[in-house]
Amino acid sequence: MKGNYIQELGEMAIGSRLKQLTEVFMKDLTQVYKELHVDFEPRWFTFVHLLSRVDKLPITEIAKRLNQTHVAANQVANALEKKKLIASIKDKKDQRKRILKLSAKGKKLVTELEPVWLAVEKAVSDLLSESESGLIKEIDKIEASLQLKSMKDRIDEQVNTEILSQVQILNYKPVHKHNFIDLNLAWLEEYFEVEDHDQKLLFNPDEEIIGKGGHIIMAAYKSDVVGTVALLKVNPTLCELTKMAVSEKFRGRGIGRKLLTAALDLTKQNGFQKVTLLTSPKLERAVNLYTSFGFTESKEPSLLLQNLSRCSIQLELKII
Repeated sequence: MKGNYIQELGEMAIGSRLKQLTEVFMKDLTQVYKELHVDFEPRWFTFVHLLSRVDKLPITEIAKRLNQTHVAANQVANALEKKKLIASIKDKKDQRKRILKLSAKGKKLVTELEPVWLAVEKAVSDLLSESESGLIKEIDKIEASLQLKSMKDRIDEQVNTEILSQVQILNYKPVHKHNFIDLNLAWLEEYFEVEDHDQKLLFNPDEEIIGKGGHIIMAAYKSDVVGTVALLKVNPTLCELTKMAVSEKFRGRGIGRKLLTAALDLTKQNGFQKVTLLTSPKLERAVNLYTSFGFTESKEPSLLLQNLSRCSIQLELKII
């Protein structure tokens, strides 16, 4: 006989297992209410119980206390109001604010259900004792941890680590020319107008960048080129970093940081003592990346500044 595959998946299937456990509880509670001939759904419990302990509350406060979205809280509120278990009243100071309270019917139902809820509490306590589980305390800990860092952020970190481990930094070759053009045109057209000097560099990289002592590097993920950056040679000790771009699909994955690290390593290998660059206040993520590497405002003459009309910030970094 084959085993329970969800159990075999272990931590990977924690969401599915918690959902299944919840469904088991909800199914049994629904049956309890049905046998008591009570028109009540388990998913309404926390909402109604909260209102039974206070006189009235705005829907926004209810959502906050129950750790629900405003939409989810409204859905429950609408169902309860339809059953005439709660009533809406208007805030005297703000007519747009929805304030809720238990109706007379709702209060009567709470009185009938309180023995049932006490029985549920004792049954859950017995279950946890039988399984020697500290489940509630562990859930408290998990919820507190998720408040500090969401599950999405945790998953993103792991995805980014996996993607970065497969990103290769390559030296530019003529076959990469169309990637260099497309990657840079994408962000230029998104935020600015493509100027003549942009086109000069993008469409003639072999002559205008590499042929003048500069360098271009590419970032490749599996079979796709997903990023690029160029170094323009100003003089034997100074270079200018330019045309840094990452495919929109891969932004926020740390590829820009990996490219910048590789570019700065290249400046050291070629004996440059300082690197300068132009960026824009519009490119907040890029500005934050550069400053995190120690770039500061610069007065160093730029090869590009005099050729570009868009508003730019000039930064520099001394190479140690």
